[in-house]
Amino acid sequence: MYTDRQLRELFHFCFLERLLKISDIKLYVLKGGVNLRFYFHSPLYSEDMDLDVIAGSVATLRKNGYKILDDAAFRRNLRTYGIEDIEINDPLKAKHTETTQRFRMRLITASGDSMPTKIEFSRRNISADPTSIELIDPEIARFYNKLSFRCQHYPAEVVV
Repeated sequence: MYTDRQLRELFHFCFLERLLKISDIKLYVLKGGVNLRFYFHSPLYSEDMDLDVIAGSVATLRKNGYKILDDAAFRRNLRTYGIEDIEINDPLKAKHTETTQRFRMRLITASGDSMPTKIEFSRRNISADPTSIELIDPEIARFYNKLSFRCQHYPAEVVV
C-alpha cells in the first residue's frame, strides 16, 4: 500500500514516462521538486510536476497531454497501484497559453480519497542553463516495480 505522496509521485513518474515515449526527449526539461526527488535523493515529495518546454506547439502539447490522461491503458496501469480514477479539470477552462500550459486533476484512490495534482509546462525564460539527459534514480523506479528511463533535467549546478 502506498501513501498519498507516493501515489502522486507514481502518477508523475508514469505520466512523464508516457510523454517521453510519444515525443522527443529533448523537448522537455524536468525541473522543481520532482527533479530534486528523481535525481538528487530529496526526501520531499512534490504535489505537482513542472517542466520547461524547449520546442513544440501549444496545440500539440495540449493534444498529447489529454491523450495520455484519457488513455485506457495508462489508467489501467495506475489502477494496479491503487489510483482508481483521474478526474481531469475542465479542459476548456485549463490554462494553455504560449507561456504556460497547465493540466490540473484529482487522483482518486481505491479508498475514495481525492488528491489534487497538476502538471505544468513553461515556455517563459527558457534558460541557457545546461541540462543533462540521465536515468531517473533506479531506486525510485524499483520501489514502484517500474523500469527507470532517461529524461532531460537540470543538473545539480543549476538547481542549487
